[in-house]
Amino acid sequence: NGIPILINGQTGTGKSFLAQLMFEYAMQQEIIPPEAPFLIFNCAEYANNPELLSANLFGYSKGAFTGAERDFKGIIEQADGGYLFLDEIHRLPPEGQEKLFLFMDKGIFRRIGESSGWRKANVRFIFATTEKPEVFLLDTFSRRIPIVITIPALKKRPLAEKIKLIYIFFKQEAQSLKKDLRASQQALKVFVNSDFKGNVGQLRNDVKFTCARAYNDYSNEKINTDCIDINLMTLPEHLSNNYVTDEKLKEDAAAKILTEDLIVKAYEDDTPDIFSLINKKQAEAYKTFFNSIVQFSKALLSKNK
Repeated sequence: NGIPILINGQTGTGKSFLAQLMFEYAMQQEIIPPEAPFLIFNCAEYANNPELLSANLFGYSKGAFTGAERDFKGIIEQADGGYLFLDEIHRLPPEGQEKLFLFMDKGIFRRIGESSGWRKANVRFIFATTEKPEVFLLDTFSRRIPIVITIPALKKRPLAEKIKLIYIFFKQEAQSLKKDLRASQQALKVFVNSDFKGNVGQLRNDVKFTCARAYNDYSNEKINTDCIDINLMTLPEHLSNNYVTDEKLKEDAAAKILTEDLIVKAYEDDTPDIFSLINKKQAEAYKTFFNSIVQFSKALLSKNK
């Protein structure tokens, strides 16, 4: 029946995206049927109203409270046979956590207003939060979530991953605009070295804004070429204002790799040479590190003799 999973990470790191991929993988592997639902419930919308939270999660019967004019199927019942993604779980009050205990343990629940009998549902839970789980989760609730995944902030991602994300977002814009893009090495360095508070989500928006501004310049100047130039002038101000000079970047890893403009083809499935270059440099770094460890071990063994 699956295992409850908690995804922890800052805003924009990709928690919702990862949850969606988990669902798609389960469907691809035929763990769940093709018609299985994937529902999203944002706990923040009901943080200050435990009754409304329970009503939306578990449903209610007609006449359960004022305004309940018909039976209502809650989101847990709607998610039967599939996945329920509970976002911003840190906004779920203790009362709400406690009401999930029984269902997570035995798969049974009652709608609000029902006093006898039990309803059943088979739901796989994925929780997400931007906060530290130990701060807001009840111990009895956290024990029911055996898998906790932490997604690192964009600034903590490897250089190769950051560059690949930048390339992917530029590729999407090139396909949308139906034009090739030429991103200058200076602009790429700014993207790589900037601290995006909104993480991957903000990076994507900034790439989209940059391409829109570059396309506007391209259209106004009526340039007779199929390639749109991305440079420092087309970047959002909050990025261009933080531009780091080449002198300060000369020892930076990105500066050693980003030595040429990046051409992004709109209609070709191209993979830039920069990725193979990054992999080569990483392999060289690992080899150097390994050789250093070997030499240190030999020196240590000789000293001990």
